[in-house]
Amino acid sequence: MRPRGIRLIWAPLAVALLIAVALVLTLTLGNPLGRATGLELFTERASAGRVIVESPRADERLAETARWAEGYLAAIAARFGHQPPGVTIRLLTNQAAYRDFGRKYLPGFSPRMDFCYDRNTGVVYGFFCPPEALQAKLRHELFHRLSHQSMPGLPLWLDEGIAELTEGMSADQAGALSVERIDHKRLRAAVKILGGDTELAALARCTPDEFYGDRGDRWYTLAYCVALHLEARGELASSLATGSAQVEPRALAAFVADPPERVAAAGAPALVSAMPATAVAAGMVVLPTVRANR
Repeated sequence: MRPRGIRLIWAPLAVALLIAVALVLTLTLGNPLGRATGLELFTERASAGRVIVESPRADERLAETARWAEGYLAAIAARFGHQPPGVTIRLLTNQAAYRDFGRKYLPGFSPRMDFCYDRNTGVVYGFFCPPEALQAKLRHELFHRLSHQSMPGLPLWLDEGIAELTEGMSADQAGALSVERIDHKRLRAAVKILGGDTELAALARCTPDEFYGDRGDRWYTLAYCVALHLEARGELASSLATGSAQVEPRALAAFVADPPERVAAAGAPALVSAMPATAVAAGMVVLPTVRANR
């Protein structure tokens, strides 16, 4: 019979060993980036701890990106009246490595995705690129992180439309967001698409297979234009509060044909209350801003 004291010594050692094994499995099997590269991941965490940026490449931009993403998440969350979510951002060394990783490890990945958000894990994947492009792509995916965490009822067209819109946003010293860069190339393409209410009705009914399919550019363009139009009219937040947006096709067509240079920061969403339902004006198309099967 073994002495009882030896059992007591081995018990905590066995527990410590199990914890160590579990940690290693979490960091490798639970992190496909570490498993795929076979390299140590360099990690930076923002000051509040909500944003983590990881990469197999040591780069001073990891810390800069973590700080910037934390500030942006706070601004975009406040813009829509929510608390900023936590997020992990994983950056591959270049676009080729990102596409190779996505094909192997991310379900539903397409090479057309510049960056992508994995809603199952809450992780944003991308790659190192020039700072302005990096921030624009991250704005898009970080909005998806916010919407899937705090606004799960958003229909596809609005989720993608606002995400596209945020790519051109900038925050002032107070953290208020304005649309500083408008995609005029996309607006010019929309002029050729808009011809009546049928396109808007089709946008509202668009399925994921259609939206992300061969005609995806068409739907992204329409979604962006409608979101920009609503923001310019100061109705984006209120449309979320009421569950629908009224869009007049001729007014939308006129807007995209002669857009403003920028769209100033809107008022605080906390001041926008849910408005009572009103009669739909003649010629208006009603687009749902909340999914029916929420």
